[in-house]
Amino acid sequence: MRVQEKQTTVIEMCNSCMNEIEIIWDVKEDGYKIYCPVCGAPMTLCDECLHAEDNQEGKCTGTGHKCFRWNESYNHISTGEEMKRTVKTLREILEERSKELSEYYLKTDSEEEKRVLIREINTLTDIILYTDNIKALILELKF
Repeated sequence: MRVQEKQTTVIEMCNSCMNEIEIIWDVKEDGYKIYCPVCGAPMTLCDECLHAEDNQEGKCTGTGHKCFRWNESYNHISTGEEMKRTVKTLREILEERSKELSEYYLKTDSEEEKRVLIREINTLTDIILYTDNIKALILELKF
């Protein structure tokens, strides 16, 4: 039996896009469910579950909603207040990066660099607006 360390390298196949996903993860802290970084589909970390200390029989009831850990895996999903703080922090990070790029834009004489910087700033601005929409949705749902 494998004893889990705090964080381990987890390799799992996404059932939606069929990509092999490799991440550093702590199932005790973060749960047995992730979202595929390629397609966004929810994934159950089946191999980690099969080798977990609390599953010595190697019990598996299936993937997705059939998995006995499915609801348990939601324990790590943020509460409304935590989501609001996360969105606020993300927005601050994006604004800071946008500010850095804007300052660099003002200093550079290269037209090519300016074009690249404008594209990056536009993308960051779109993401910032998207985070505002997420925050509004969180407030509307009254978490």
